[in-house]
Amino acid sequence: MPPTEASHSEDQGASFWFDSGAGARLREAATRASAASRVEQAMRLLSRPDGEREAGTAAIITDDVTDAWTPEAAGLFLDEAARQWTYCHSKLSFILRCRLDAGHTLTPEQVAGVRRVALVGWRREVVLAPLVEQIRSPLLNPGEPWADRILSEELDETWTALLEHALTASGSKSSARWARTAGALLERAGAETARARLTGWLSLVGRPRSLPLDGGYEH
Repeated sequence: MPPTEASHSEDQGASFWFDSGAGARLREAATRASAASRVEQAMRLLSRPDGEREAGTAAIITDDVTDAWTPEAAGLFLDEAARQWTYCHSKLSFILRCRLDAGHTLTPEQVAGVRRVALVGWRREVVLAPLVEQIRSPLLNPGEPWADRILSEELDETWTALLEHALTASGSKSSARWARTAGALLERAGAETARARLTGWLSLVGRPRSLPLDGGYEH
């Protein structure tokens, strides 16, 4: 079955394709076509309106593609990653590199998507993670009210440094050195000002996402 006929009428996600063996059969059929033609077919599948996109099929027929990506195709796949809690595509690092090498700036939502994959993907993305770490902006992932509030505010050098420092925290207890740096930055920001601003941000934690994501480990 050629790739143009292999698309499923309703994308059923990674668990359906891989558990049933349908993914292997689809991938085998797809490899009869060139990598470039499969990328073109995937673009058509991902360009459909909401509810009609076939992201799982698009991922499977391009799962082994490394050198036929175009910036336009990469943008569509990154948009799909932005819609998911975590996105399953074994060549996401090639997709991301294609987009960046072409001089395109990722949208904040795309950045958030690849960051999620690098951190909690269906397997640890050891190739993707170092590439994602080079993306410094936005400082936080949009899509939650508390993060959206911070991203909407004008932050001076001290507050930017404070947030950057906060992102380096690890473990359940901070080190003495980390705490000293945080204390110095809070002092520079002003204790009362910092308390009021941080309280406002933290009051939004736990509210429903402003940018809903498709759930589970679906494509």
